[in-house]
Amino acid sequence: MAKRSPQRGSTPRFQDLLQQDLRAGHIRPVYVLCGDDQLRIEQVVDAIKAQTLDAASAAFNDHVLDAEQDGWGGILQRARGFPMFGKRQVVWARHADRIKGAGQENGESALIEYIRHPVESSVLVITGEKFLGTKSWVKAARQAGYFFELNSPVGIELERWIMRSAAKAGLTLTGSGAQILAELVGNDLQALRSEIDKLALLQEINGRALAPDEIPQLVMDQAQKEVFGLTDAMGPGRNTQVLRHWFSMTAWGSAVEELSPIVLTHLRRAALIAACLAHHCDARDIAEFCGLNPWLVTQKLLPLARQHPPAVWQRVLAACLECESAIKRRPLPGALAFERLLFDICCST
Repeated sequence: MAKRSPQRGSTPRFQDLLQQDLRAGHIRPVYVLCGDDQLRIEQVVDAIKAQTLDAASAAFNDHVLDAEQDGWGGILQRARGFPMFGKRQVVWARHADRIKGAGQENGESALIEYIRHPVESSVLVITGEKFLGTKSWVKAARQAGYFFELNSPVGIELERWIMRSAAKAGLTLTGSGAQILAELVGNDLQALRSEIDKLALLQEINGRALAPDEIPQLVMDQAQKEVFGLTDAMGPGRNTQVLRHWFSMTAWGSAVEELSPIVLTHLRRAALIAACLAHHCDARDIAEFCGLNPWLVTQKLLPLARQHPPAVWQRVLAACLECESAIKRRPLPGALAFERLLFDICCST
């Protein structure tokens, strides 16, 4: 199979890899794939294997190594070996960013030498979430045209990915639906693909396209739905309503041991949002600043945070701590401790 000679000093992009290698069938002798987009990295590795290995010898020449366990020495030993019953072998060193410890300098020096003079009968694929750009072997891989960064898409690029994936799965999805899905799940492409497949199945069962406002209820798990129903009922002077909602939940089998940690986390996040608002943070920047899901912030946490001033949220945090401690120590039954928390929150002014 023809081998493409990389341009020295170039840093190929993912599109270069896609167009020049995977679709054209010109496979490089070394690939360093790094980034948090593990779905696309695995797809690239599968495509490299499909282009490199023939069906008859694939079982003998497809090698997957745990880089942390084998180290550079073991990886290079395998890469310098000869394929069996075929022309080429693929050596995939996974989690290579976890290789640490004394004595790795010699291994990295050997890796640099291999990058400069790779074995023609091997395709060495090195993957990991993050490699330090200051490492000499990373610089050598960049210079040779073997280094690729595959990070998960964000923003409009993520929404476009969702729309394309939805179309492939047969899911009818509007732009607003894609935005909601991105906010709910984030940019974990594997999780998004799972949710898209689930929504496509539900659409087929229902025999109609799903409305955007249906997506949150279908994506969230049951515990989240129950918690949001409870916290949506909270507010000053609404102690009767929120306790009635809680009693209704317990009548249907909701357990305080299961739901209280989620509720307490939700309340603490709302207190954090309230503090941000008190410091005049723009509501659009709060999700990114706090590292929280944008949909969760805009649809659930901001409305709850605005129910009380910061001083009251300080008392809510104290009540959360007391409730958590009471449930763990059990001086009171867990359900009573949780009911007292709900009552305290709604009575706070």
